[in-house]
Amino acid sequence: MGWKHSTGIACRRLFSILPRCCRQLPPPQTMTTPPTSCIIPEPSPLAEANPLILVVDDVAANLRILRSLLGQTNYRLSFASSGQQALERAQAAHPDLILLDLMMPGMDGLEVCKRLKQDAQTADIPIIFLTASQEIEHVVDAFQEGAVDYVTKPFRAQELLVRIKTHLDLTQLRQRAQRRAVQEEILRQVVVGIHGSLDLKEILNQAIAGIHVLLQADRVLICQHLSGDKPPGAQWQMVTSSSGEFPPEIKFAATLTTQHLSVDDSEFLDPDDALWLQETQTAAELRSPIFMGQDFWGTLLIQYQRPRCWGGEAALARPIVAQLEIAIHQAQLYRQLADTVGQLETVNHELTRLSNLDGLTQIGNRRFFDTQFQQEWARSLREKQPLTVILADVDYFKNYNDTYGHLEGDRCLKIIAHVLGKAPRRTTDVVARYGGEEFVMVLANTDETGAEHVALRVQELLHQLNLPHISHQSSPCVTISLGIATAIPTQSMHPMDLIDRADKALYQAKADGRNRYKIAPRSDLDGATAQEN
Repeated sequence: MGWKHSTGIACRRLFSILPRCCRQLPPPQTMTTPPTSCIIPEPSPLAEANPLILVVDDVAANLRILRSLLGQTNYRLSFASSGQQALERAQAAHPDLILLDLMMPGMDGLEVCKRLKQDAQTADIPIIFLTASQEIEHVVDAFQEGAVDYVTKPFRAQELLVRIKTHLDLTQLRQRAQRRAVQEEILRQVVVGIHGSLDLKEILNQAIAGIHVLLQADRVLICQHLSGDKPPGAQWQMVTSSSGEFPPEIKFAATLTTQHLSVDDSEFLDPDDALWLQETQTAAELRSPIFMGQDFWGTLLIQYQRPRCWGGEAALARPIVAQLEIAIHQAQLYRQLADTVGQLETVNHELTRLSNLDGLTQIGNRRFFDTQFQQEWARSLREKQPLTVILADVDYFKNYNDTYGHLEGDRCLKIIAHVLGKAPRRTTDVVARYGGEEFVMVLANTDETGAEHVALRVQELLHQLNLPHISHQSSPCVTISLGIATAIPTQSMHPMDLIDRADKALYQAKADGRNRYKIAPRSDLDGATAQEN
């Protein structure tokens, strides 16, 4: 299978996950035709246009009044004088909002609204009814058919304008939320695909397929650097391309930082870069370095044939590049394994470590915890020794993220992971990220007293750091809540019983005000209320 064909398959798989409201074209047969109708990246400011409003009324005088009023705004306007004409223009122009008269001969406003809402292409367009009718039945019917608002004539001009702006703003917020959901799903699928293979070609094809769909680029290229560990004087090897085509000669100035290039700034470009954009018929290019560990590995190039005002493209591509770097590292390790049988044990150990490592906090991940917990449970069962699980959750972490941003939120989680790693005294104790802002510790041969010492040490270490948290509801600093459960395993017990009791104790700690720990009663395996501490 050629790279062009395999990349096209990856792109079609990604395209298939888009919700119906976010795609209007069939999956692309090759990577040369991106799905331009997908609502995925933040729209480029260069392509933004003022909202289009379709005004529907069978009375010409009413249309003239609305034209005069809305003509004073920045809205683009389209008009229809019948229900059928309104349907045709809504299909053709796809307006951002429709002002619809209720009472019209032939097809009335309610029927027009009903048909628009039944069509997937127009179902999401907000509709405001304009009518002289004061009957409550008409108001109810309008909302039942899907209208977002109802304004009676004669209307107040300022009120109508405010209502129009409100619903346009709400639509924009909804579209942003849909767009973000699609972005996150594509990112998830790409990461799964990248880590689903140890073959470098497959990994790179998965990456460019995801970027191609996510950013709706005209072409995505990955070039490997061949001349040492520094970009200046770079020699390049084209590794893969979304179009399946490769420039005859690769020559551009490489850097160690992300760059945005545009033909509009040609007088400020490096001569090699200007020539590169010209020869590849590229109007705008996003260039991102790829590292393998500390070494410069290559460059990702995202190209557009039309001029572009850059928005959040670099931020969207960054997590894929980060996962790509890890995957390239894994692929290189696997290649070494295949080439050198004597390195088998070392390479396998590294792959296992990476698969059990949480990428953000650099402690064990959920998979690592599941494996270690089962082993410790079996050992404690054989030796008839107590086993303790401590679940820890960062208090008001969502507020922290909302206040300081996700980058600071990630930094906070790294610090928490470091604190939890220092709290136990033994190297055999297990510390892992359980999910989100929740962490877990497994302490073998440890009873409630020993677990309490560990919990107190966690809170003491965190308190010493004095991490600011202005959106905390009861403390000026970051705090943590912990739930503790201890048991001596028996054949009649299930391992999940212990985790469930720790979770209930954690819930009790948070319910009692957070920034504390609770110990679940050992004798109660069905999750009674945690003891006070």
